[in-house]
Amino acid sequence: MWSTFGFSQTIITGKISEKESGKSLPGSSIYVKNSFIGTVANKNGEFKIVVPGKNATGKLCISSIGFKSKTLNIQGIASHLNVALVQDTALLNEVIVMPKDTLLALLRRAYGKIKDNYYDVPTMLKGFYRETFYMPETDDYLYFGEAIFDVYKTSYKNNSEGQVRVVDSRMNKHPLYDTICRFMWYGGVHYPLYRDHVKRRKDFISPVNFKHYTYSISKSSIDSKPAYKIRFSPINNNVGRFKGEFYLDIESLAYLYFDYSLSHRFIGQGSFIYT
Repeated sequence: MWSTFGFSQTIITGKISEKESGKSLPGSSIYVKNSFIGTVANKNGEFKIVVPGKNATGKLCISSIGFKSKTLNIQGIASHLNVALVQDTALLNEVIVMPKDTLLALLRRAYGKIKDNYYDVPTMLKGFYRETFYMPETDDYLYFGEAIFDVYKTSYKNNSEGQVRVVDSRMNKHPLYDTICRFMWYGGVHYPLYRDHVKRRKDFISPVNFKHYTYSISKSSIDSKPAYKIRFSPINNNVGRFKGEFYLDIESLAYLYFDYSLSHRFIGQGSFIYT
């Protein structure tokens, strides 16, 4: 998978944790600035990233929601890196007291600004996808797959989804996977298209469905930038399917991040985290 990077490369492993408590920060982003090279930390906050020789003089960025980001010179990094991130306490969990009607008006405004905050022309993206099937009781992976792909996405005014082309991929399956596992996940690399919640106007951001959810707001941050953190949950589990949170840019009201799961009634169908 990495053969296209050539022989000159730097392999960096490390762990991301919270400075105050020492707890690991799973899901942290690690990427080379101004490139398509990146990865995310696993459940233990550990990561591995391969940096091509042409990026050896660049910057390595480490970020996690609610924490101040760090940027390091790749040339000065040893083969193993321990990074302790500091909470962005100035913006983290600052509760905002706001009447319900005012909050819903803010959410309607964010929804109405989609046409201003997102492209009205087709775009091309390069993405990285990882899918795993983990069995905690045996501490074993039944399935592990990764892919690099190109995405053609239509404009946010267009209902058509676009296309995906897999550039490179790899997969490893447990010898007994087909016997042990009785279901498969479908979608994979197509997630950038049909899991684009803004383009598809996910129900919990759409004003027509506000009556099915309850919302609260606080101030937080993403990559050290101020953001509104909107928590939501269904008023009636028979109608509202989701619960979780999403983040809005304070200035533009653009949607930045979604973290949610299916509500109690639908919990057996799984949960999702998307950015």
